[in-house]
Amino acid sequence: MLIALMAVGAFAQSVPQNSARGSGRYDPNPGSDFDFRNGVIWGFSGPGGSFKNSFNDGPSGGRIVIPTEINGIPVTSIKDDAFRNQPITQLVILHRIMIGNSAFERCPITDIRFEAFPLSIGTGVFAHTQLANFTRNCLPERIPSKIPDRLFSGTDRLRGELIIPEGITEIGTRAFANTAITSVTLPRTIRTIGEEAFAGCNQLTTVTIPSSVTSIIFRNHSFGGSSNRAPLNAASIQALQARGASGNNF
Repeated sequence: MLIALMAVGAFAQSVPQNSARGSGRYDPNPGSDFDFRNGVIWGFSGPGGSFKNSFNDGPSGGRIVIPTEINGIPVTSIKDDAFRNQPITQLVILHRIMIGNSAFERCPITDIRFEAFPLSIGTGVFAHTQLANFTRNCLPERIPSKIPDRLFSGTDRLRGELIIPEGITEIGTRAFANTAITSVTLPRTIRTIGEEAFAGCNQLTTVTIPSSVTSIIFRNHSFGGSSNRAPLNAASIQALQARGASGNNF
């Protein structure tokens, strides 16, 4: 399985044509479903901000489709923690929007569909979800050089080969920690791997660094906790150090 990230884009599959615009399976949720203030979605509008039965696909959760506007006012962003811990299994976003920190953290999301690229994605947005794989388009246009901190941290079903795209210079703190990825291919543009970026990735066996890369800063325990530590054997570390790698601890 291949997890390929694009330097510009959104996530995974695109929404089928005409399916999210009012006539298909992905009709936007009505504005009344949301706590909406001055262009910002703060969460659900139900008692205590709870998940709405009106779009519940089943007993374990359901789909949420973010509308482009509510009562004639454009939806510009989703607030930090807006849907954290809600039983959402599928997320559909129809337009360019900003997504706040941890907005969907700890939701049992298995499928994310963007019809338009998000303007930005905060830290920990999809941490501890049930995502299993991505095929393309993983990062928003406004952060082309850094994968946000904790973006997929604890998403332990996320598995396969991870290819970081050209243009990415930094992988954020704990961005992929405790996932099930098996190998990582870094781009020629990589300069910094954040603290514990791949910590606890117990199935990680291979890290590929282009020969043209001469300097990488490894923050504390970038690969700490990999049980077999195959990508971090002495020969690999010596080769990296010979090419200018630095940092406190691999």
